[in-house]
Amino acid sequence: MIFLEYISTNTIIIDLDPQSGPGPEQYNNMLSCPLRKGCGEMHRGQKGFTLIELLIVIIVLAVLTGIAIPTYRVVTSRARESAVENEMTNIAKALEMHQTDLQAYPLTDDYPDSIEDNDYMENIPEEDAWGNDYIYSSDGSSYSLESYGINCIDGGDDDIVITNGVLISDGAYENR
Repeated sequence: MIFLEYISTNTIIIDLDPQSGPGPEQYNNMLSCPLRKGCGEMHRGQKGFTLIELLIVIIVLAVLTGIAIPTYRVVTSRARESAVENEMTNIAKALEMHQTDLQAYPLTDDYPDSIEDNDYMENIPEEDAWGNDYIYSSDGSSYSLESYGINCIDGGDDDIVITNGVLISDGAYENR
C-alpha cells in the first residue's frame, strides 16, 4: 500500500516503504512532488541521469543491436542449410535402400512415390527450408538430388547436391 500525505508546503509525499509509516525520519524513503509549476524538473543537488549519459546508453544499445542482428541472420541461415542437408541425406539413404533392394534407383518420374510405396521413407519432403522444390533426376543407374540453396537460384556456391549417396556440394556454409 502506498501512503500519500499532503503537507503544508503544497507537497505530496509518497511513502515507498509502507511498513514504516510516515514520520520525519522516513522522509528519506519518500518521493515528493511540489504542487506547482515545474514539478519533476531537476534541481541542484538532486540525483538523476544527464542527457549525455542517456545518449551513451542509447548508442551502446544501438551498437549491440547492430552486432546481434547480422549474427542472428547468419546463425539462422546456417541452421536452415544444415536442416536441408540432413533431409537430403535421409532421402539419399532411402534411395540407396531402394537401389539395394531393386537394383535400380527410382526414375525421375517415379520419385518420390516409388520410395514411399516401398516403405523406404514416409512423407518425403518436397520442398527445402527456403520453400523451393528439391530437384531429383535419375536414369535408374545413378541419381542427383539438389537444392538451390539460400539464393534459390540454380548454380553458384550455395547449392546443395547429393549424387549417388555422396554429398558433392555442401552449400554456402561448411556445416560438416
